[in-house]
Amino acid sequence: MYVNSFGAAFVCVSIGLSNAVFAADLPIEKIGNLGACNDGQRHITFEEASTGKKRSTDPNDPGYVGDPGICSHLATWDIARLAGGGSMGGPGYQCSTFQDDSRGMGAALCTKIDIALTDVKVVDNNSGDCAEGQRLLTYNEAQDLLKKGNGLCDMLANNAVARLHGEKSDASLSGKDHNCHFQEASTQTSLGFGAALCVNLN
Repeated sequence: MYVNSFGAAFVCVSIGLSNAVFAADLPIEKIGNLGACNDGQRHITFEEASTGKKRSTDPNDPGYVGDPGICSHLATWDIARLAGGGSMGGPGYQCSTFQDDSRGMGAALCTKIDIALTDVKVVDNNSGDCAEGQRLLTYNEAQDLLKKGNGLCDMLANNAVARLHGEKSDASLSGKDHNCHFQEASTQTSLGFGAALCVNLN
């Protein structure tokens, strides 16, 4: 299966614009670096790359219709890494997007990190989902904020473990009881998460 379901809390970013409009504003770059982004960049997320519409009526088909503006950055037969282990195929694959794709990737869809600590708020939930119009905060974005101080960790409850989007899987940030432990490949996935850090983008 390509689609994950997590009984977990998420680190989220709220998108105030529709995918099509927001995608046009993103400085997107395809990086041919085995699925990794460059320093100062983050992966495009599934929520940004997808229109949110299933590509078929088959309930077992995990594919979604991709945003054509983002897909235009890919060559015909490209398959590029999205945040958290997702993927997007080029026009030859009808720009299909997947939330979870374990295949190796030769490229990544990336954009510049542009986020401030004042944009972030804590959301406590156990649903495993961000609200409509939101996406997970990425590992690279959290790393960028943590380089500027412990403010991101200070926002969490002392015993909290919050989920982030890693490159290929879940990442996490823990509260002070766990020494603000920051993991690119989280071991918390199987246990669930208890908090969410969300950012509203206008």
